[in-house]
Amino acid sequence: MRDSGTLGDGLMWYAVFLFSTVCHEAAHAWSASKLGDDTAKQGGQVSLNPVPHIRREPFGMVLVPLLSWFMGGWLIGWASAPITPSGHDVIRAAAPSWLSPDRRPTSG
Repeated sequence: MRDSGTLGDGLMWYAVFLFSTVCHEAAHAWSASKLGDDTAKQGGQVSLNPVPHIRREPFGMVLVPLLSWFMGGWLIGWASAPITPSGHDVIRAAAPSWLSPDRRPTSG
């Protein structure tokens, strides 16, 4: 059971989760597209629009995060961008995720 936080807190945390997850996965999709793999681009994942990402992973983007908030007061979830692996391009497609807002280094 959740012992602290309000519905407003939950909505704020969900908005942060949604934004950071979409930025993270869009970075993967964009780099894969630039490396010649249009799989994610065809699925609409090269976008900051959350709808294609939610369509691809409705459990990880909506159901589990909201259930985890209501049951425990914290959020957990996931998303993915489809790629067609071809050698070292998989590693190069993963690299931009370190630059997305949820992974940027912070000071202090």
